[in-house]
Amino acid sequence: MLTIELDPTIEQILARLPADGRSATDVVREAIRLADRLHWLEQARTDAERLGRDPDDLAEVRAIRRELGDPDAHLGIESSLGTWALHQRIVPATAFPA
Repeated sequence: MLTIELDPTIEQILARLPADGRSATDVVREAIRLADRLHWLEQARTDAERLGRDPDDLAEVRAIRRELGDPDAHLGIESSLGTWALHQRIVPATAFPA
């Protein structure tokens, strides 16, 4: 069981959210799940940026992709990772220049 103290702003928000039939408990559970997802996405974005800047990691990924017969291995992880990150909307388009 979790007990939290609500300020007036949060009370107003909580009063509006369950209007679709969900209980306040369900709304809070969903908010916690969303916070966890946002945390995961932020970590993925941070990891993608780090990997995209490390020449040794990039070279290793290219070599593995070539070894596996990937016809786009010459594009490197920058292209694949950038496309994935953009699709997930976790990084702006400018984070992975062409």
